[in-house]
Amino acid sequence: MATVTAFFCIGLQICTCDLLLEAAVAERIRKSPKKGPSLMAFMTGGQTVGEALAIGTIGWVLEYLGPRGPCLLALPLTWLAFVPAVGNWLGESECPEQEASQRRKAFFTARNRRGGGEIPFLVAAVGVGSLVILQVASNTDSEAANPFTDPLSAASYQLKLIALLAILIIASFCLLLNPTIGLMNAFFFLQSTSTISVEGGAFYFFTDDSASYPMGPHFSVWFYTTGLGLVASAFGIMGLWIYNHFMAHWRYRNLLLTSNLLWILVSSVSVLVFTRRNIEWGIPDDLFVLGGTVLQNVFVRWAYVPGGLLLCQVCPEGLEATMFALLAGCQNLGRSVASIFGTYLLAYLGVEPDGTPQDSHCFDHLWIAAVLQSILPLLTLGLLPRMIPDASQTDHIRLTPDGPVGDTGGQLDSDPRSSVALATSGSLWGRLCLFLSTYWGPTTAISDAGTGVSYGTSAPKERKVRGSTGGSETFRMGKMFGGAETGRMGKMFYSRARPQAVEGHDILSTTHWLQ
Repeated sequence: MATVTAFFCIGLQICTCDLLLEAAVAERIRKSPKKGPSLMAFMTGGQTVGEALAIGTIGWVLEYLGPRGPCLLALPLTWLAFVPAVGNWLGESECPEQEASQRRKAFFTARNRRGGGEIPFLVAAVGVGSLVILQVASNTDSEAANPFTDPLSAASYQLKLIALLAILIIASFCLLLNPTIGLMNAFFFLQSTSTISVEGGAFYFFTDDSASYPMGPHFSVWFYTTGLGLVASAFGIMGLWIYNHFMAHWRYRNLLLTSNLLWILVSSVSVLVFTRRNIEWGIPDDLFVLGGTVLQNVFVRWAYVPGGLLLCQVCPEGLEATMFALLAGCQNLGRSVASIFGTYLLAYLGVEPDGTPQDSHCFDHLWIAAVLQSILPLLTLGLLPRMIPDASQTDHIRLTPDGPVGDTGGQLDSDPRSSVALATSGSLWGRLCLFLSTYWGPTTAISDAGTGVSYGTSAPKERKVRGSTGGSETFRMGKMFGGAETGRMGKMFYSRARPQAVEGHDILSTTHWLQ
């Protein structure tokens, strides 16, 4: 228990530092988007250098200091995080208590008071959903956890349950968030989920000795882990240099499409290694694997950097850390689902090696898993035009209920209530509540909190408040459920004397008018 708690604290520190840094980067990118590609490439390059140092030294640390060596060496290094914090290297200014109180109130207050109740709900949904998925995944071998006696049937049942939970979480994001943020988040989740992992079988395929798998490449563990890792990091930095000098002004869709297609092409080459075709053609395994590893890491950087840049662009002011944590958490959730699916796929295909002489026939169907690994990401590329903004990486992106608007000077708003409301403006949930309240709810002045955006529908309707003591105002409705302008609501009259007029509806306030 103590060990688990300690590693949990280690992960918590890493995630906290990483998240706060990304939030600071998001703040700067939103204010100066033309420097965004360079800043993201610089940050990613620094992380890559750190990974290379860890990969290059971990072998010697384990050899000379034992399994406790990495923890002993990392202990003083963790204190380095206090240096930029104490020195305020991020250039943060002190937030007045009144402003901090307003932000907290706006974060938790129902939207009819110019706040947002959806984001706390999403935070809770991601937290509870992740815990449930962890519980389900950790009970794969528990007979009491499932009614199946066949391990493969039990794994299939749990995989379906995990996939269902993940889909519900992503669906809640699409339902409750601004359409631009929700669709973009769904795209990156689907892309992460489609990138299944076959590493559980590939490791033994490449490192089994001649007694375990006579036809294998017989790589040493050091070469397959440390050697390839260092090469991958070095060429990953080269990929970032190429990106920063030649691709910084590409449009998001074009760069994501190009990088993913190139990655899919190189990934499909592994099929030739798993079927041993490269040996028949006279191409050595080490050359084949090195070339594939180099190119894959270059193309991965080309896809990762614009994805992170887009996340930074759509984070409303004052919500950088929370929004980045939610969106990045969904991507990590997608990777976890992909890893679980890859494990199940290998078990289904009978690819279950363990480094013993019984491995000879365990790799007969590994190439099928490699084919699926290469093909599945193609399914998400068709969603690019619908889910990713058609904007350049150096454009400002303003969030609107009907989609992003590029090169508009950004969306900067110091009002915390408006900033929180911006994250959920134009959501499907808000449109539905607005539609229902317009026809069946109390007659009130309705506007999207803090955004100044109006909605609409093609069905005109005129309503008048009973008992009104003061004049009338004309109220227009913009777009309701997306698409082209479908018409305007007619005149809606309401009393100016009602200070409690509702300014939108959310997940916390819907029950009030239903009652």
